[in-house]
Amino acid sequence: MPGITRGTALEIFTNPNDLEFTVGERTGKWAILITRGPGHNFKMLLSSEPVLPSKAEAITGISNLLKTILHICGNEMTNPATLAAQMLNPDNKSLEEAAVLTPAMQTRIIEELQQKNTSSTYSWMIKVVVMK
Repeated sequence: MPGITRGTALEIFTNPNDLEFTVGERTGKWAILITRGPGHNFKMLLSSEPVLPSKAEAITGISNLLKTILHICGNEMTNPATLAAQMLNPDNKSLEEAAVLTPAMQTRIIEELQQKNTSSTYSWMIKVVVMK
């Protein structure tokens, strides 16, 4: 996986409810930033210099990265021969959608990036208010 470590890919894949994706422009060029959310003090996972010529290319870069993460990590987590599966899925169970990044989440991330340059998966969680 060029440009991203296996550990970072697995961190993104297995923490779908604590991520933030951003595309930003500086000096006419676009950059990407992927961090954990507030649960990990916005720890930086992946960033680029502003070298991409357009917002669309920055978003395409994130989209392609997420497709790669979904494919490779999904395969690793369900293959009992891999170290990732032995550590994170030792019983070789089916992956729970709530516990991993899904194609539907990828779609929502890209849509939000197109609309507002940022997507915060931690803000998607349903908040329940109990009235006393």
